[in-house]
Amino acid sequence: MEPVFIVGAGIVGLTLGQALKQKNIPFKIFERDATPEARGQGWAITLHWALEYMFKMLPEATLSRIQDVQVDPDVARHDNGNFLFINLETGEPKYKIPPNRRWRVNREKMRRALLCGIEEHVHWGHRVTGLSLPEDEDRVHLLFQNGSAVSGRLVVGIEGSRSMVRQILRPDSFNNVPLGINFTGVAVDLTPEEIQPLRDMDPLLFQGCHPRTGVFFWFSMLETPLVNGTANTIDERYRAQICMSWPEEGPNDKVAPTDEGRLANMKQRAVGFAPFLQHAVDQIPTGTPVTEKSTSLIGNVSIGITITGG
Repeated sequence: MEPVFIVGAGIVGLTLGQALKQKNIPFKIFERDATPEARGQGWAITLHWALEYMFKMLPEATLSRIQDVQVDPDVARHDNGNFLFINLETGEPKYKIPPNRRWRVNREKMRRALLCGIEEHVHWGHRVTGLSLPEDEDRVHLLFQNGSAVSGRLVVGIEGSRSMVRQILRPDSFNNVPLGINFTGVAVDLTPEEIQPLRDMDPLLFQGCHPRTGVFFWFSMLETPLVNGTANTIDERYRAQICMSWPEEGPNDKVAPTDEGRLANMKQRAVGFAPFLQHAVDQIPTGTPVTEKSTSLIGNVSIGITITGG
């Protein structure tokens, strides 16, 4: 049996690889990065409705490794699966998704967990440059930037919102569509006292929107003192993710070119938030790196998903 080719060794690509291995279906994964550590994988991800399917697709050992990389193991033991959307002006919950099981996990650690057991199937440093589907053959051919080529039964493109597979298959409509929404975010270390008002709202994550300005706010945990090794020390700290997005309606709404400018913009847009939320943004230290994302056949390859799920 000829193999299935998976383009992209991210979380979804590796999950598919694990599932194919469970079914004894031959496969190969091709990843453009030279090594697993070549590029950051983001901060954290919430496994919610997908958990049901992951329990069916993944072996118990892999599920156990993923469960072990939750950002807050203590909360995970008693988590009620809360999802809050709040009014940023009042700080009061506006919508509450019915509770359900969720795992909030570190993205890079989850990727490493998914690699275990299928390492030999992943081919690093393979950037796709060509794909052909001859009409007289029941197979597909992949070409790579390094000059190599392979033939197999099926190709699944899972290499993100700038997918080369999508570009090759749909040269007429592969571009992402800008939404006119800008985004910046930080990962910040907080003392137990600094983070407590946020964790009082929800110990793992919450989000919200300001009714008058349209500014969106996202908070989630990245590390607890138990995870980062600072528990019961004078340097005890939590690490959290704070993100904001807003409509671009004019020149003043563009993302600044520097970390300093981006952070100043976040603090300015937090004016009018409920006091505990405005304080959370105001206390982000000067010099903090501020990431920027202009939001505009699986996952982001087939339908580009905006930050925080839209």
